[in-house]
Amino acid sequence: MAEEHGKRERHLRWLRDELPELVEREVLDGAAAQRIRAHYALGTLREPRNVALLIFGALGALLVGAGLILIIAHNWDQLGRPVRAAISIGLLVAAQGLAGFALWRHPRSAAWTESSALFLTLCTGASVALISQTYNIQGELGDFMLTWTALVVPAVYLLRARVSALVCLVLALFLPETRQRESDFGFSYLLVIGALAPYLALVVRRQAGQARTLLLSWGAALTIPIGLSMLLLSGPAGDAEDLALPFFSALFAASYLFGQRLAESGATRVPGFTTPFTSVGLLGALGFALVMTFDDPWPWRTTFSMARDLRELEVQVALGCSVLLAAQPLRAALAHLRARRFDQALLLGLPLLALVGAPLLALTGAELLVMLLGNAYALALGVALMLAGLSARSLRQTNIGLATLSVLFIARFLDAELSMIARGVAMVAVGIAFVGVNVWLVRRTRREEVHP
Repeated sequence: MAEEHGKRERHLRWLRDELPELVEREVLDGAAAQRIRAHYALGTLREPRNVALLIFGALGALLVGAGLILIIAHNWDQLGRPVRAAISIGLLVAAQGLAGFALWRHPRSAAWTESSALFLTLCTGASVALISQTYNIQGELGDFMLTWTALVVPAVYLLRARVSALVCLVLALFLPETRQRESDFGFSYLLVIGALAPYLALVVRRQAGQARTLLLSWGAALTIPIGLSMLLLSGPAGDAEDLALPFFSALFAASYLFGQRLAESGATRVPGFTTPFTSVGLLGALGFALVMTFDDPWPWRTTFSMARDLRELEVQVALGCSVLLAAQPLRAALAHLRARRFDQALLLGLPLLALVGAPLLALTGAELLVMLLGNAYALALGVALMLAGLSARSLRQTNIGLATLSVLFIARFLDAELSMIARGVAMVAVGIAFVGVNVWLVRRTRREEVHP
């Protein structure tokens, strides 16, 4: 029985990994893939037993690499320059030999490939640092980080190493700040992300159900907005921060749409922990929708300031990226609007408000008008999400809509010239409404389960 159960799980995991490719080749449509996932409960599959081996293998590689570096560092001053160079190169050769052995003897073993790739990643950084120190090679931290990540990217593709790809994403966060004074102004971060993007897109589409892919997906969904914000807000001129609203509205809308596309292809489930791009995109879009209800974050109070900033190269790049990122979400928003799915249309249409509101404020100077547009949009979005959740009997979506409305109302109450008693009464009313809607929805769902 145990053997038959194990064989069935292997077959189901194979089917889960094949579904995205079948949808991509139009053998199945997204709805059929979702029905197959639901029928076979593919979302509840446990990972194979080598997950524990993978975790301990990666941890072992990390400890071995760190231990060797500490031992060498302790005796470094007593070693001559040739010995130092031999040790530095020897570390790298040993790591490459281990990676080659993993590819030769265990190419399908995640534990071998991930562990050897992580060890190679650590040894690459250590070797570059040791050689630079030994021969007094001048350079800044940004040069070192760029060299390190550039050398590791090929290993990610060769070993199909998702943990090393995550390490690259984290290391790349140093580039926007450390290289902003260099000739590339920190844009080398985009080169690293662009180099990793094809691999990331491939694994999240075809192997999204695996634990290490999920780890990489969460890492990408979180680190890329952080890195882009550092690049945008800490540039040499500093003017691109005026494009923060349209840029990040488009970025989070694109992230949300990408997560939706993965769900439609059968690669992930919606909602839940297995949907990092959808979750991060949703939270980011809601956050910026609420930010737009205030007047301070909006740029360009005059046409002069807008024209002055648009002459800056980094502002032009940020604006171009905003438009490119917003193109697909706005197209999808229009399709949702035609289908009368107003909650999705408003979520994906967020970049339009930012791209229209910024020049509108510059042309009219009417801060109140832009604030009213932002508040009306946030109100409509919260109501649409709540109604969609009530219609679908979804506590999660209902609570997201209620939370959006609650934050909006509380922010407006705090802004208004009201007494402390009035503000307290308003907050109590919002809390009662929040609890009341949840209780009503739970009771209605239970009644429908008892009396379908």
